[in-house]
Amino acid sequence: GPAAAQGPALKIFTANVHADKTDYDALLAQIHREQPDLVFIQELSPGWAAALEALRDTHPYRAVATRTDYFGMALYSRFPLENIDTGDPVNENVPIIRADAVVGDVRVHLVNVHLSPPEGGWLTELRYKQFPWLTDYAAARSGPILIAGDFNCTVWSPLYRDLTRRGRLVNSRQGHGLLPSWYPLLGQWFLIPIDQIMAGGGIQFTGMHLGEPTRSDHCPMIAEFRLPK
Repeated sequence: GPAAAQGPALKIFTANVHADKTDYDALLAQIHREQPDLVFIQELSPGWAAALEALRDTHPYRAVATRTDYFGMALYSRFPLENIDTGDPVNENVPIIRADAVVGDVRVHLVNVHLSPPEGGWLTELRYKQFPWLTDYAAARSGPILIAGDFNCTVWSPLYRDLTRRGRLVNSRQGHGLLPSWYPLLGQWFLIPIDQIMAGGGIQFTGMHLGEPTRSDHCPMIAEFRLPK
Protein backbone atom coordinates (compact mmCIF):
# COMPACT_ATOMS: atom_id res chain seq x y z
CA GLY A 1 0.00 0.00 0.00
CA PRO A 2 0.98 3.67 -0.04
CA ALA A 3 3.45 4.98 2.50
CA ALA A 4 1.79 6.30 5.63
CA ALA A 5 0.81 9.95 5.38
CA GLN A 6 3.33 11.79 7.55
CA GLY A 7 1.68 15.20 7.69
CA PRO A 8 -0.52 16.77 10.37
CA ALA A 9 -3.39 14.81 11.93
CA LEU A 10 -6.70 16.60 11.46
CA LYS A 11 -10.36 16.03 12.25
CA ILE A 12 -13.48 16.86 10.23
CA PHE A 13 -17.06 17.09 11.52
CA THR A 14 -19.90 17.04 8.98
CA ALA A 15 -23.62 17.29 9.66
CA ASN A 16 -26.84 17.81 7.76
CA VAL A 17 -28.50 19.78 10.57
CA HIS A 18 -32.00 19.96 8.97
CA ALA A 19 -33.07 23.48 8.05
CA ASP A 20 -36.33 23.22 10.04
CA LYS A 21 -34.76 22.14 13.35
CA THR A 22 -33.46 24.46 16.06
CA ASP A 23 -31.38 22.28 18.41
CA TYR A 24 -28.49 24.69 17.98
CA ASP A 25 -26.96 24.32 21.45
CA ALA A 26 -26.86 20.53 21.30
CA LEU A 27 -24.94 20.60 18.01
CA LEU A 28 -22.57 23.32 19.23
CA ALA A 29 -21.86 21.31 22.40
CA GLN A 30 -21.05 18.29 20.25
CA ILE A 31 -18.68 20.30 18.03
CA HIS A 32 -17.04 21.72 21.16
CA ARG A 33 -16.51 18.21 22.56
CA GLU A 34 -15.12 16.79 19.32
CA GLN A 35 -12.83 19.77 18.65
CA PRO A 36 -12.69 19.27 14.87
CA ASP A 37 -10.41 21.35 12.67
CA LEU A 38 -13.05 21.57 9.94
CA VAL A 39 -16.83 21.73 10.25
CA PHE A 40 -19.02 21.08 7.19
CA ILE A 41 -22.71 21.96 7.59
CA GLN A 42 -25.55 21.20 5.19
CA GLU A 43 -29.08 22.72 5.27
CA LEU A 44 -27.82 26.00 6.73
CA SER A 45 -30.88 28.16 7.39
CA PRO A 46 -30.62 31.76 8.61
CA GLY A 47 -31.27 30.44 12.14
CA TRP A 48 -28.47 27.89 11.93
CA ALA A 49 -26.12 30.47 10.40
CA ALA A 50 -26.75 32.85 13.31
CA ALA A 51 -26.29 30.08 15.91
CA LEU A 52 -23.05 28.85 14.33
CA GLU A 53 -21.53 32.33 14.60
CA ALA A 54 -20.62 30.96 18.05
CA LEU A 55 -17.81 29.04 16.28
CA ARG A 56 -16.03 32.28 15.42
CA ASP A 57 -13.58 32.00 18.33
CA THR A 58 -12.44 28.47 17.49
CA HIS A 59 -13.03 28.43 13.72
CA PRO A 60 -12.41 32.00 12.54
CA TYR A 61 -12.27 31.14 8.82
CA ARG A 62 -15.47 30.36 7.00
CA ALA A 63 -17.33 30.05 3.74
CA VAL A 64 -21.06 30.50 4.19
CA ALA A 65 -23.99 30.18 1.78
CA THR A 66 -27.11 30.72 3.88
CA ARG A 67 -30.45 29.92 2.25
CA THR A 68 -34.12 29.68 3.11
CA ASP A 69 -34.57 26.34 1.30
CA TYR A 70 -32.79 23.06 2.10
CA PHE A 71 -29.59 23.75 0.15
CA GLY A 72 -27.78 26.24 2.38
CA MET A 73 -24.33 25.20 3.58
CA ALA A 74 -21.25 26.38 5.38
CA LEU A 75 -17.66 25.47 6.08
CA TYR A 76 -15.90 26.58 9.29
CA SER A 77 -12.15 26.14 9.66
CA ARG A 78 -9.35 26.60 12.17
CA PHE A 79 -7.04 27.17 9.21
CA PRO A 80 -7.04 30.03 6.72
CA LEU A 81 -9.25 29.47 3.68
CA GLU A 82 -8.35 30.73 0.22
CA ASN A 83 -9.98 30.56 -3.22
CA ILE A 84 -13.45 30.33 -1.67
CA ASP A 85 -16.25 29.64 -4.14
CA THR A 86 -19.82 29.19 -2.89
CA GLY A 87 -21.39 29.28 -6.35
CA ASP A 88 -23.13 26.46 -8.13
CA PRO A 89 -20.91 24.89 -10.80
CA VAL A 90 -23.84 22.99 -12.28
CA ASN A 91 -26.17 25.96 -12.95
CA GLU A 92 -29.19 25.00 -10.89
CA ASN A 93 -28.67 27.57 -8.13
CA VAL A 94 -27.63 24.99 -5.54
CA PRO A 95 -24.32 25.84 -3.84
CA ILE A 96 -21.33 23.53 -3.63
CA ILE A 97 -18.66 25.13 -1.45
CA ARG A 98 -15.07 24.86 -2.59
CA ALA A 99 -12.06 26.32 -0.76
CA ASP A 100 -8.40 25.66 -0.03
CA ALA A 101 -7.43 25.21 3.61
CA VAL A 102 -3.84 26.29 4.21
CA VAL A 103 -2.39 23.88 6.79
CA GLY A 104 1.22 24.83 7.29
CA ASP A 105 2.78 24.35 3.88
CA VAL A 106 0.10 21.91 2.69
CA ARG A 107 -3.00 23.05 0.83
CA VAL A 108 -6.05 20.87 1.22
CA HIS A 109 -8.84 21.39 -1.26
CA LEU A 110 -12.22 21.18 0.47
CA VAL A 111 -15.59 20.47 -1.14
CA ASN A 112 -18.81 20.63 0.90
CA VAL A 113 -21.71 19.00 -0.93
CA HIS A 114 -25.42 18.48 -0.50
CA LEU A 115 -26.21 16.54 -3.62
CA SER A 116 -29.73 16.41 -4.95
CA PRO A 117 -32.00 13.54 -3.87
CA PRO A 118 -33.58 11.34 -6.59
CA GLU A 119 -37.04 12.77 -5.98
CA GLY A 120 -38.23 13.35 -9.50
CA GLY A 121 -38.28 16.35 -11.80
CA TRP A 122 -35.49 18.91 -11.55
CA LEU A 123 -33.96 17.31 -8.44
CA THR A 124 -33.21 14.05 -10.25
CA GLU A 125 -32.05 15.95 -13.32
CA LEU A 126 -29.71 18.01 -11.13
CA ARG A 127 -28.35 14.85 -9.50
CA TYR A 128 -27.35 13.45 -12.89
CA LYS A 129 -25.38 16.64 -13.54
CA GLN A 130 -23.83 16.97 -10.08
CA PHE A 131 -22.30 13.52 -9.86
CA PRO A 132 -20.40 13.67 -13.18
CA TRP A 133 -19.29 17.22 -12.34
CA LEU A 134 -17.97 16.14 -8.94
CA THR A 135 -16.30 13.05 -10.42
CA ASP A 136 -14.50 15.10 -13.10
CA TYR A 137 -13.60 17.77 -10.55
CA ALA A 138 -12.04 15.27 -8.15
CA ALA A 139 -10.22 13.50 -10.99
CA ALA A 140 -8.68 16.80 -12.15
CA ARG A 141 -7.16 17.70 -8.76
CA SER A 142 -3.60 16.69 -8.07
CA GLY A 143 -3.12 17.61 -4.40
CA PRO A 144 -4.96 16.57 -1.23
CA ILE A 145 -8.74 16.83 -1.54
CA LEU A 146 -11.46 16.28 1.04
CA ILE A 147 -15.11 16.00 -0.03
CA ALA A 148 -17.81 15.68 2.61
CA GLY A 149 -21.50 16.16 3.14
CA ASP A 150 -24.87 14.72 2.28
CA PHE A 151 -24.52 12.78 -0.96
CA ASN A 152 -28.12 11.50 -0.91
CA CYS A 153 -26.53 8.37 -2.26
CA THR A 154 -25.45 5.08 -0.72
CA VAL A 155 -22.10 3.41 -1.17
CA TRP A 156 -23.86 0.84 -3.40
CA SER A 157 -24.95 3.31 -6.07
CA PRO A 158 -23.31 3.21 -9.53
CA LEU A 159 -22.98 7.03 -9.32
CA TYR A 160 -21.03 6.63 -6.08
CA ARG A 161 -18.86 3.82 -7.43
CA ASP A 162 -17.95 5.89 -10.50
CA LEU A 163 -17.09 8.88 -8.28
CA THR A 164 -14.82 6.72 -6.12
CA ARG A 165 -13.09 4.99 -9.01
CA ARG A 166 -12.66 7.81 -11.53
CA GLY A 167 -12.23 10.47 -8.86
CA ARG A 168 -9.54 8.33 -7.15
CA LEU A 169 -11.18 8.79 -3.75
CA VAL A 170 -11.28 6.72 -0.59
CA ASN A 171 -14.21 6.70 1.82
CA SER A 172 -13.58 7.30 5.52
CA ARG A 173 -15.86 4.33 6.26
CA GLN A 174 -13.29 1.87 4.89
CA GLY A 175 -12.19 -0.30 7.77
CA HIS A 176 -14.55 1.38 10.22
CA GLY A 177 -17.81 -0.39 9.44
CA LEU A 178 -20.83 0.79 7.55
CA LEU A 179 -21.82 3.47 10.12
CA PRO A 180 -25.15 4.32 8.56
CA SER A 181 -26.04 7.92 9.21
CA TRP A 182 -29.55 8.66 7.92
CA TYR A 183 -32.90 7.84 9.51
CA PRO A 184 -35.58 8.14 6.81
CA LEU A 185 -38.20 8.11 9.59
CA LEU A 186 -37.14 9.07 13.08
CA GLY A 187 -37.30 6.11 15.41
CA GLN A 188 -36.97 3.54 12.65
CA TRP A 189 -34.45 0.80 13.34
CA PHE A 190 -32.79 0.97 9.94
CA LEU A 191 -30.27 3.56 8.90
CA ILE A 192 -28.79 4.25 5.50
CA PRO A 193 -25.23 5.43 4.77
CA ILE A 194 -25.80 8.48 2.54
CA ASP A 195 -23.54 10.99 4.31
CA GLN A 196 -19.94 10.59 3.19
CA ILE A 197 -16.46 11.82 3.95
CA MET A 198 -14.08 11.07 1.08
CA ALA A 199 -10.54 12.03 0.27
CA GLY A 200 -7.81 11.77 -2.33
CA GLY A 201 -4.34 13.06 -3.11
CA GLY A 202 -2.52 11.21 -0.34
CA ILE A 203 -4.87 11.87 2.59
CA GLN A 204 -5.26 8.82 4.84
CA PHE A 205 -8.16 8.25 7.22
CA THR A 206 -7.12 7.03 10.66
CA GLY A 207 -10.52 6.86 12.34
CA MET A 208 -14.18 7.59 11.96
CA HIS A 209 -17.29 7.58 14.11
CA LEU A 210 -20.83 8.87 14.14
CA GLY A 211 -21.79 11.78 16.34
CA GLU A 212 -24.79 11.77 18.62
CA PRO A 213 -28.15 11.93 16.88
CA THR A 214 -29.62 15.42 16.82
CA ARG A 215 -33.19 16.36 15.90
CA SER A 216 -32.13 16.12 12.27
CA ASP A 217 -32.80 12.94 10.30
CA HIS A 218 -29.01 12.69 9.85
CA CYS A 219 -26.33 11.82 12.40
CA PRO A 220 -23.17 13.92 12.36
CA MET A 221 -20.06 12.14 11.11
CA ILE A 222 -16.55 12.68 12.38
CA ALA A 223 -13.35 11.44 10.75
CA GLU A 224 -9.69 11.74 11.68
CA PHE A 225 -7.15 11.86 8.88
CA ARG A 226 -3.54 12.60 8.12
CA LEU A 227 -2.24 14.82 5.38
CA PRO A 228 0.69 13.91 3.15
CA LYS A 229 3.85 15.74 4.11
